[in-house]
Amino acid sequence: MANATNIIREMVSGRRNRYTQDDFNLDLTYIMTNIIAMGYPAENMEAIYRNNREDVLKFLTEKHEGKYKVYNLCSERTYDPKLFPYHAEYPFKDHNPPDIELIDKFCKDVYTFLNADRSHVVAIHCKAGKGRTGTMICCYMLYNNTFQTANEALTYYAEKRTKDKKGVTIPSQRRYVEYYEQLLRNNLTYRKVSLYVLELRIFPADLPLKVGSIQQKDMKEPLPLVKFRRMEEYISVELDCCMPLAGDVKVEFRGNKLDKGWHFWFNTFFVELAGIYDPQGRLVLTLDKKEIDDAHKGNAKKCPEQVRKDTFR
Repeated sequence: MANATNIIREMVSGRRNRYTQDDFNLDLTYIMTNIIAMGYPAENMEAIYRNNREDVLKFLTEKHEGKYKVYNLCSERTYDPKLFPYHAEYPFKDHNPPDIELIDKFCKDVYTFLNADRSHVVAIHCKAGKGRTGTMICCYMLYNNTFQTANEALTYYAEKRTKDKKGVTIPSQRRYVEYYEQLLRNNLTYRKVSLYVLELRIFPADLPLKVGSIQQKDMKEPLPLVKFRRMEEYISVELDCCMPLAGDVKVEFRGNKLDKGWHFWFNTFFVELAGIYDPQGRLVLTLDKKEIDDAHKGNAKKCPEQVRKDTFR
């Protein structure tokens, strides 16, 4: 039964590198000697196809007894923190980026723990232990100067965590690692910048778009986008009510209510920081297909080749 269970777990973990030494078979990878990326430590039925919580506890106790701290990044699930000697939660939603403040708090926490004792180790997980986990680990490797650029950190993580070198693949998550690099390398203090979104231009003009929304992270409900105008080369989308948006913002579009659609996140501070203006003096954010979540791997006939967002302060 144990071998059959391991086969199931290996199928679920897919191309992620597993730890298969010393009679362990875990969805777990040492990214560095003191940083572990792993899948969720599950129990009951879920433990059949994910890491068994007891196996994770046994592994960490045997390898790093009393010297490890577990970080849970899941917003959708948790467990008794007393299970591990040191534990912390920095939750954010699956397939989404963390906000900048959360990244910074996480990095300072990890840095403090690891530097308190040279034998300390951190074990970081979300659900699969890949996207969200990789986003935060890459940010930390920038924070502690292991790497100087987001691309270096993301490439290294992908090589360590996966067999196919596909680590953090969601464009918005990668963008937020790049944001954090800018913050660190330019020695900037993050603040919420308010911008008024005037227009979204979606290329090409023949995309099947009928449903759209825009949402600031702390809003209870997204604002519907309904003013679609098909121009010769693009679809113009104007906001019904021009209102200031600050911090992390999500834009989402679908062909219809049942369609999976595509979306992207951006942060107003970094849009202003980029300082790209059009001839009318409006701040512009331009994203190509590979920079848009779900469009980067979606149906070419349903996904945009480019989105341009015009704002003013």
